[in-house]
Amino acid sequence: RNHKRDSNERKIDMKAICGGRLVMHDRIEEGKAILFEDKIIGIVPESEVPAETERIEVNGALVTPGLFDVHIHGSGGCDTMDGSEEALRTIASTVVKNGVTRFLATSVTLPLDRTAKVFDLVRTVVGKSGEGWDGAVIEGINMEGPFIHPAYKGAHEENYIADFDFDFMKQYSDVIRVVTVAPDKEGGMEFIRKVTTETPIKVSIGHTAATYEQAMEAIENGATQVTHLYNAMTPMHHRKPGVVTAALRSNVYTEMICDTIHVHPAMFQFVMDCKGKDKFVLITDCMRAGGMPQGEYTLGELKVVVDETSARLMDGTLAGSILTLNKAIDNVHKNTNKPLWEIVSAASLNPARAMGMQDRIGSLRAGCNADFAVFDDDFNTQMTIVDGRVVYKK
Repeated sequence: RNHKRDSNERKIDMKAICGGRLVMHDRIEEGKAILFEDKIIGIVPESEVPAETERIEVNGALVTPGLFDVHIHGSGGCDTMDGSEEALRTIASTVVKNGVTRFLATSVTLPLDRTAKVFDLVRTVVGKSGEGWDGAVIEGINMEGPFIHPAYKGAHEENYIADFDFDFMKQYSDVIRVVTVAPDKEGGMEFIRKVTTETPIKVSIGHTAATYEQAMEAIENGATQVTHLYNAMTPMHHRKPGVVTAALRSNVYTEMICDTIHVHPAMFQFVMDCKGKDKFVLITDCMRAGGMPQGEYTLGELKVVVDETSARLMDGTLAGSILTLNKAIDNVHKNTNKPLWEIVSAASLNPARAMGMQDRIGSLRAGCNADFAVFDDDFNTQMTIVDGRVVYKK
C-alpha cells in the first residue's frame, strides 16, 4: 500500500502525524497517530505506527481536520471577483496559513455578465491540489448577490442588484455550491423551490428584509442555511421575530462571523445553545485585506477602509471582515463554555455537512481527504497539510 501510484505516477508513501492531541468531532484523543497517504488510512496507537512510515512529530500540538471556509471573498490583497487565476491562487496560498484547507470562492454583487466570466475561471481551478498549487483547494462558488434586497445590501453595490435569473443558476450549477437569496423579493419562493429541486445548489437566506413568516416559508421551500446571522437581515424583536428568530428556531445551518465586531461575543454562546452542535457554521466573510496592512481597499467597486480590527465602507457600514478562521475558533473558545471539538467542528465538519461534502471533508476519519491543521493552544497555525502534502509550515 506504501507504493501505490496516483494518476500522476507520483509515488505516495504512508506518513504519520505523531505526538499530537487529535481533535475528533466529539473528543480529544491523545497517544494516537494518524496514518495517511492522500487520504486518511486510520488512527492507531503510536506504538503501532509501522517502522518504515515517515513520522511528522507535532510535540503536543492540537491536530484538527483542515478548516473549511464556505464564505470568503478574498485575502492576501486579492478578491474572487478580480477574475484572474493568479488572484485565486493568492487567496488559496494565504488562507492555508490559517489552517484552511478548503474554501468556497465567494462572489459579490456585480453585473451577471462580469460574474459569468469569473465563474468560468473558477470552474477551471475547482478541486486543484498538489504540485504547482500550494494552497487550499477551491471547492466551488458561494454566490452572494445579486439576488438580494437593497434595504439590506450591506457592502453590495445597489446598482447591480438584480432580479432572479434561474437560467444563470442552471448554467453554473456545476460550480455554484450555494446562493444567497432574499426570499421577500418578487418571485423569491418560486426561485428557491426551483434552485433546490432542479439543481444541486443550496440556498441561503440573507441580505433580506424578510419577516419571520417569510423566512420560515423560504425554509419550507428548500432553503437550508442563513448567511452571516444577524448581519444584513431583520433582527429579533419580540413582536417582529425576523429572520434571526427563524434561523434560531429552525434546523438550518447558520453562518456567523465571530470577529467580535460583526456580532457581540455574548451572542456566541446563545447561538450555539440554540443551534446545537451540528448546525452552527463559522465563516470569515474575509475580503481582500485579510492578512494585509491597514489602508484603503475595494470590495466589488466600493471603497473600503481597513484598520487593525475591521473593514468598513466610507459611511461606516461593515464590508466583510479581515478575520481568519483559526482566530474565529479562538474567539469562540474564549467567549463560550463549549468544548473545543464542538467549536472546531463549526469550522470543519459542519460546513462540510452544510455542503453535502461530509463523506470526504471535515473529520479525522479513515477515507476522508488527508487535510489537517496543526495549532498551538492559541490557535496559531504550526502546519497545514492538504491531500497529504505539507503545504504550509511555520
